[in-house]
Amino acid sequence: MTTSPSTDLDEDTALRHQLAGQLAAAGHIRTPAVDQALRTVPRHAFAPEVPVRKAYANDIVATRHSDEGLITSSISAPWLQADMLEAARLQPGHRVLEIGSGGYNAALIAELVGPTGHVTTVDIDPAVTERATRFLAQTGYDRVHVVTADAEHLPTGIVPDGGFDAILVTVDTWDLPWIDALAEDGRLVAPLRLHGYTWAITFTKRDGALHSDEPLIVCGFVAMQGAGAWTANRRTIPGTGVHLSWEDGTPLPVDQLAPALTREPVVAHTQVIVRGQEPFDALTLYLAGALPGFCRLSVDPDGENGVLNPPPKHWPGAAIVRGTSLARLATERIGDGDDGNGLYEFVVHGTDDDGRYLLHLRSANKLIWRPGQWALLGGNTEQGETCDQAIARELDEEIGLAVPDLTGFVTLDTLDARGAFKDRVRVYHGTLNTPAHEIELREGIQLRWTRIEEIAEMTTDPGTAAVLHAHHNAHQPRGRQNAALPVVEVREPRDHRSRSIVGAHLVLIRDGAVLLGKRHPSSAFAPSTWHLPAGHREDLESAVTCMVREAEEETGLRIPERDLSLVHVLDLLDPGSTTPRIGLFFAPSRWEGEPLVREPECCTEWRFWPLDALPEPTVEYTRVALDAISQGSLYAPMGWS
Repeated sequence: MTTSPSTDLDEDTALRHQLAGQLAAAGHIRTPAVDQALRTVPRHAFAPEVPVRKAYANDIVATRHSDEGLITSSISAPWLQADMLEAARLQPGHRVLEIGSGGYNAALIAELVGPTGHVTTVDIDPAVTERATRFLAQTGYDRVHVVTADAEHLPTGIVPDGGFDAILVTVDTWDLPWIDALAEDGRLVAPLRLHGYTWAITFTKRDGALHSDEPLIVCGFVAMQGAGAWTANRRTIPGTGVHLSWEDGTPLPVDQLAPALTREPVVAHTQVIVRGQEPFDALTLYLAGALPGFCRLSVDPDGENGVLNPPPKHWPGAAIVRGTSLARLATERIGDGDDGNGLYEFVVHGTDDDGRYLLHLRSANKLIWRPGQWALLGGNTEQGETCDQAIARELDEEIGLAVPDLTGFVTLDTLDARGAFKDRVRVYHGTLNTPAHEIELREGIQLRWTRIEEIAEMTTDPGTAAVLHAHHNAHQPRGRQNAALPVVEVREPRDHRSRSIVGAHLVLIRDGAVLLGKRHPSSAFAPSTWHLPAGHREDLESAVTCMVREAEEETGLRIPERDLSLVHVLDLLDPGSTTPRIGLFFAPSRWEGEPLVREPECCTEWRFWPLDALPEPTVEYTRVALDAISQGSLYAPMGWS
């Protein structure tokens, strides 16, 4: 690195060296080339409106504003410029495009690429490009090519043959339309806007695609203008002054959230603690990318809307919308911390317009009713108990809570598969406003507040599902304190046992080679792939009968059943399938005839292949089975992991 300046230097030079030293000490400058550029280019010459000391402060310098007072052009903070220049890995002779002009950053780039390199800077605002052109000429960097244009569509002839070696974007963008303008192995550094959060991300172009290989940098830039501008898609919850913004994806409806904001918010404490100056940007980026219904929440400062701890005006909170519920990530101060900057706990503030049911995931490894299924809380009556007493006792035993407004709702009758009566359960209705994670679960695996539309996606007890649908559709969901309750019937399915597809496969080996057929290119299964003679059994035929039939139909070979021996069983579950397959592999001790193509629409040829040199491609499970057979293994599972 360049040594510290002496006291004999003039003020702007001394301030320039001082700033470079600070950036190097903080790790933003990491190479001598970037250090030298920041010590050389006179930053104050590009910001004559502010005092010299402010020009060399580690902060932005606003240079142009809109009629509404928003900053539309600025000189970026030096720490961020240094980080982005380091990430770009600029070398002498590089051809570089800058999106968003100001002059100073283009001059830094020009220092790094040297006289053999070439720098083009583009901005949509002619006032900005005029200013950049003037200051670049005054400081000796007039070789920088300044272009006034909308960068969303670069002007013809601006991209050099082979593309730019590097592209640096210095405006907030939600898209990257410059991939084709970048050379192979070139670097693109851009402040990418993701769900309202902006991260400077560095990409390298390989095989026509962009790959990120640098740490992401949280930052902020002026917004992109022109065809590449983004819109906030802001929706306001009626009558509340609460605004939700979806900047990526389709905005969700918000009118249904208004009743929820009239209720007392639920506060869920996460017990995750952060210090006052501790960043948690990666968390918000994860939430934005992983949570369906993610949005940013802002609040009118003078509105009464029931929002706890409203987010700052210029930094909307992270939130999600699910149906009639709204939840927001927030922090609550819980102490001062060792450094006095405070300790904060992450909390989730939630509002909901009811409509959820508390379900209980039952243990899958016990001999109990409905093992491994989601069901309602409850249990059997004990000697001398009434149903009312039993439900109160069961709730106390299972979750340690008393629900004061329990009333009978329906009687659930379970019928067997033939329609005969099996058992009867009285179902109660009550209300509870406690988050599931704050309830002490004493039996079973998990509690969950569940919406009616989620029931079909869960392994739910059929009786529970029937009762919840009845409750959801009831005009007056509360029942009566007597025995005359409506009846809900549910019939058990005929059979819960798994069904498997059985296939028979012929393993015909002659002189160390196995007979394989090449399947037709238009075959629905494994087109143009080598496979054993095989097929599924039909109607009530045995597997060995199936094998004899398939061998003759496909190859013309005649094999008596008594001459077939079972040599392997493959227990197969195909990816994405819910139906297992059992593959039975039979080897003949003798046969009559030579293989012929009897079903040309299925197989184009038969050929013997050495067992240690199977052709490509061969059906994967065929390879697994033949390998197991060669090792003397009678059984192999495949696909179950």
